[in-house]
Amino acid sequence: MNDFEVIDSVLAGDREAFALLVNRYKDMAYTLAFRMVGNRPDAEEIIQEAFINAYKKLGAFRRDSSFSTWFYRIVYNRTISFLRSRKNTNNADDYILQTRISDEPDYLEFEERDFRKNAVLWAISQLKPVERMIITLFYHENKSLKETGAVVGMNEDAVKMKLHRSRKKMKALLESKFQGEFVDVNF
Repeated sequence: MNDFEVIDSVLAGDREAFALLVNRYKDMAYTLAFRMVGNRPDAEEIIQEAFINAYKKLGAFRRDSSFSTWFYRIVYNRTISFLRSRKNTNNADDYILQTRISDEPDYLEFEERDFRKNAVLWAISQLKPVERMIITLFYHENKSLKETGAVVGMNEDAVKMKLHRSRKKMKALLESKFQGEFVDVNF
């Protein structure tokens, strides 16, 4: 059953059918929330609330985008609201992510591939929440510029510019922190 058929079933009264959507999108929703908030309990709370919100608003889904794009927008909005609630100010973009990735990956502990992977994850964690979301959607979820823009509320050109600036920022962070280790990285 495709997403639209599942939605039709749910709207026709089959509450159990919503579990199919939960199973399809829970992993990516968790990844998106986790990359923005940096810890498991908060990410789990966010996606639970996002699924509840999506269930309640399913009748308002206009089908002018895929369900995943609509749902990831709910996850994004819920995450931004969560970040704002944790700040003294209302600017969620200034929130600094505290991640499980240590500040300094141990050069001896990781093999080269693992070191690079963890270093790139560290660099992503240093970005603003909207930049982390764009990087995650575009590269990890393979969403198009248009779909990514629909989730974060930007047009394609703005997303393209944010991607470009985020990659430049990541490269500068990596070059600065790991002097010489990432000279061959092209973001």
